[in-house]
Amino acid sequence: MTRFQRPIVGPVPRRQALVDHIHRIEPRRALLRVVIGFGLLAMVDVGLEWRSTVDGLGTTTSVVSVRRDVAAGSSLGPDDVQVVEWPKALLPDGFVSTLPAGAVARSDLVAGEVLVGRRLFPTDSGLEAGERLVTLPVPTAPPPVHAGSLVELYGIRSLGDDHATQATRLTTGVVVELTDSSLAIAVPEAAVPIVLDHLAFGVVDVVAVP
Repeated sequence: MTRFQRPIVGPVPRRQALVDHIHRIEPRRALLRVVIGFGLLAMVDVGLEWRSTVDGLGTTTSVVSVRRDVAAGSSLGPDDVQVVEWPKALLPDGFVSTLPAGAVARSDLVAGEVLVGRRLFPTDSGLEAGERLVTLPVPTAPPPVHAGSLVELYGIRSLGDDHATQATRLTTGVVVELTDSSLAIAVPEAAVPIVLDHLAFGVVDVVAVP
């Protein structure tokens, strides 16, 4: 080797160790960046949702609110409700903006609550989609029910020669109307044939659900 030649120096172990360390840590940094990115997107999404909620608090819509406590089974009239402005961001699902004619409370209503369809019978006949009305004679021992009461129907079918089937639960229903001689009950449409069959060839008993 002449005096003007630079000696060939091999890789410095410390430098190689540093390079290896960088290679090892780079995937973790990339993963960290991905996590931070998702976190920022989530924060933006929450921020937009919060902004929507805040904006919704500033806009209102007309809803029907209960003016005073109403017991289940009671008919609702103009004196029982009032139309108020309610923040859109706080509206419950199924709220009503006008009181249906002949509406009956399905459950106890509390003064101040926003009226929703599932809490009342929204039609004159007290029926909802998928329901049909069946009229039963009042049993010898009438159950303690009123309009709006939840009931279960049990059937006993005659087999002839003073034999009968055991009591079988047919369906559940809601009392729509009660007179001295009959009970009008809203039941699922699919249950109507079996209820009518037991009425024609046996007995249908009504049991109040607590």
